[in-house]
Amino acid sequence: TLERYANRPLTPVSIQQMLTLNKQRLQVAPHLREELLVRLARRYKDMHELPQGLLDTEPLRQVAAMYYSFFQSLVGVRRPDSEEKDAVFTSVLRDFYIKDGSTLPAIAMGMREWNRTGKAVTGQSAEALNARLDDFFTARLSVRMLIGQHCEVPGHAKIRRGLNVADTVREAAETTQAMCMKRFGVCPEIR
Repeated sequence: TLERYANRPLTPVSIQQMLTLNKQRLQVAPHLREELLVRLARRYKDMHELPQGLLDTEPLRQVAAMYYSFFQSLVGVRRPDSEEKDAVFTSVLRDFYIKDGSTLPAIAMGMREWNRTGKAVTGQSAEALNARLDDFFTARLSVRMLIGQHCEVPGHAKIRRGLNVADTVREAAETTQAMCMKRFGVCPEIR
């Protein structure tokens, strides 16, 4: 099942479509469920394509297990086409959203552990790894935006009109780098 979803194409979602998510909640929820299954399956598959040994670190194993568990939970959720089913669906989404908050620090810890083993990559391999991680984190943000918009998570992911996206992204990148350096002594390069 996971492999089948990982091979499906993504459905692009515009900001305008996201703004209407909560207005047409029961019509959108079944499609959102399917799209999240595709995106999660791809993230899980991406993790398993990381360089030898990186996924063997405990923090990355935990992240992969969390993504797999959430994928299985979503597979088990019946089509959210009623208020009751949407409540269950939303509860599963909120649970993942909260747990996924630890993904960035966990991956940074895993990178740190992996670097200590002496198996870390350099040169073009390091650039390829950075590109993979950039893609992973970008895709992760899209999952969090979709979930946050559906669940209306207070203080998170709600689309605001008039927001200066470039300033917000720059500020988030700077904050992320500072947090990673302070906590782990390393941070991903953010371009």
